[in-house]
Amino acid sequence: MDFAQITLYPLADVTEIEFQRLCETLWKVCAGCAVRQRCIQEDCVWRRRARLEPFFQYYKEITQSYVSDIIPDESQAIRSHQDLADIIRLIKEKPNQHRIGLTEEYFKSRGGNEPPLSDQHRAFNLAVRVFAMVNCAIETQPGGLLESGVEPSLWRSNKSLADFFSTTFRIRDHPSLNDIDETFPDIKLEVTAKQLRKVAGLKFKGTDNLHNHLKLDHKNGIVEFYHHTSVLKENLMASKEAVHELR
Repeated sequence: MDFAQITLYPLADVTEIEFQRLCETLWKVCAGCAVRQRCIQEDCVWRRRARLEPFFQYYKEITQSYVSDIIPDESQAIRSHQDLADIIRLIKEKPNQHRIGLTEEYFKSRGGNEPPLSDQHRAFNLAVRVFAMVNCAIETQPGGLLESGVEPSLWRSNKSLADFFSTTFRIRDHPSLNDIDETFPDIKLEVTAKQLRKVAGLKFKGTDNLHNHLKLDHKNGIVEFYHHTSVLKENLMASKEAVHELR
């Protein structure tokens, strides 16, 4: 391998075009934006890029420190923002394929020497952090390689993305909240952040990890809340559009 071709921090810089490509990968852009020309559609996501600025900042922060495992005769798992976008696109297109199968498919499709397996895993973890905003790891990954600094969710090698989501975001039934009882006030309307601060003495802290939404730190009385509402809105609009196109 020619070490002169290696970039130690391949994702250190990101341009507006790469942010535009990110929006195209995660959601959908108009025909003009797709060819990097003038935006031609009023409801194009790129016209809402100002409200997505906190998400772009998040993307910068989690990608700029990415460092490849550089080993002789092996390549980098992520060489550019385009590589990261390609991994995200593959994962989204095949949500029912096992993780190890997706990993093998992507890196074999690139040809040439394959990156170290540990670097391949880190590349897929980073892709999930970008498009799902969930810190994840594979079951064989040593703790020293976890960049997030917090306990990640496991996306096991023999499980699909759909499996990962179902275990990470388990649906729990709360009869006291779901059942309609007109004799009692709707607790979901009565309980507000202001009341929780005043009565329970709780504090609130924003989180970039969707899995930690409403997680309570009992010791310090802190509740985390996922604060990238613009991303949730884009995901909702994209899902509605996808359903409409299928009809």
